[in-house]
Amino acid sequence: MRLKEKVAIITGSTSGIGKATAILFAREGAKVVVTGRRSEVGETTVQEIQMGKGEPIFIKTDVSETQQVKALVKRTINTFRKIDILLNNAGIHPGSARKRRRQEDNKKLDVFLCVQLPNFLFLTYLHARDRQNLRFYPFRLLIR
Repeated sequence: MRLKEKVAIITGSTSGIGKATAILFAREGAKVVVTGRRSEVGETTVQEIQMGKGEPIFIKTDVSETQQVKALVKRTINTFRKIDILLNNAGIHPGSARKRRRQEDNKKLDVFLCVQLPNFLFLTYLHARDRQNLRFYPFRLLIR
């Protein structure tokens, strides 16, 4: 149990890589905060983790909404009293670029640069602003 008693927020953890990571972190002993925009899918992920004896909660969060990101951090602290691991996995899938015109692809890049990247940095900032001794892995992971 390498993550015993650690608290992990994993954005976009209702499906795909985020969900697999949430399940793995819980198996390794972490208390996992599952986040995403779809409540039903989030609750299903929480149930799957609980069946493996994990300690998850689901917080509905759209990381493109600043107030929801603030609420995510606040509720996590209120529930678990700390945040040890922050995995910024949430993203918007661009679909098949081969079927899209260049203009549509440019629009998707704009969404990434205007929505995903700033909120990844904002969520990291909210967690880190009052902390010391942080190790920062700029590709997605923050561990205290």
